Amino acid sequence: MFTIKLQSKELKNSTEELAKSSEALTEQSKSLQLQNFENTFFNMINLHNEIIKNISLEVKEKHPDFDFDGRETYYYSILNKKVALIEDKPYYGKNVISKLFEILNIYIKDNIKTKDIFVLYNHFHYEYDDIISHYFRNVYQILKFINKQEILKDINKNKELENQKFYTNILRAQFSSIEFAFLFMNSIYKSDNKLFPLLVKFEFLEPLNIILQYTNPRKPSESIFKSPYLHESYAFEAINKCIKDTTDIENENYPKNKIFGSNYHMKKYINYLNTSSQEQQ
Repeated sequence: MFTIKLQSKELKNSTEELAKSSEALTEQSKSLQLQNFENTFFNMINLHNEIIKNISLEVKEKHPDFDFDGRETYYYSILNKKVALIEDKPYYGKNVISKLFEILNIYIKDNIKTKDIFVLYNHFHYEYDDIISHYFRNVYQILKFINKQEILKDINKNKELENQKFYTNILRAQFSSIEFAFLFMNSIYKSDNKLFPLLVKFEFLEPLNIILQYTNPRKPSESIFKSPYLHESYAFEAINKCIKDTTDIENENYPKNKIFGSNYHMKKYINYLNTSSQEQQ
């Protein structure tokens, strides 16, 4: 009888030790998976920074013009149409992003009365595709990589999005204010854009530098978006499209301001839109 009890106790202890060992192996496996994920993630961040470091911009086709002193000058162009911006020197790295956005703003501002802003952005994208496509594709690949990681769910199933956003926020910290504006414009210019739903899910454009000024508190449509980067001639149209595209994402019930997260001015604007809509019903 004593022997049976002893064997039973030993079996119980053995089972408990086996369970602990299995649990330890599971945790070790998770730790290894997380380490592998982080190694790849930070390598992708380094690649992103290398891509930016290696981009350059200068006028491709030289179409000379002459200033008042008779000196030759060269202008940037889009689809052979001169942009009212003189090429002063080649640009490299993050300065390329700033210059490209300056070109885009001038091109849209000068043509917005005759063409839709998304048609104009399409022209811009076509002209400078060789510079910007690799940049935006890499941003998409990093966000997609984070989004598909099962290990971020396994760590804590109830905090998968929180775990994902920890890493997307690290990526977001690499961006300048003007890059957020550029990313915003690129993400909404075509309806089948794969990047847009990920920007929405991770509230990636929360830091977008924009201020809303109300010229008529009763009519949000008569308000003005002020930004160092997005020109007011198209900011409203672009932001309203972004809001519409957010609510149109299939299989998700996102609030209208989801892509902007806790951005104060965007939340304020959407509250005005909601109030205005309710009053009209």
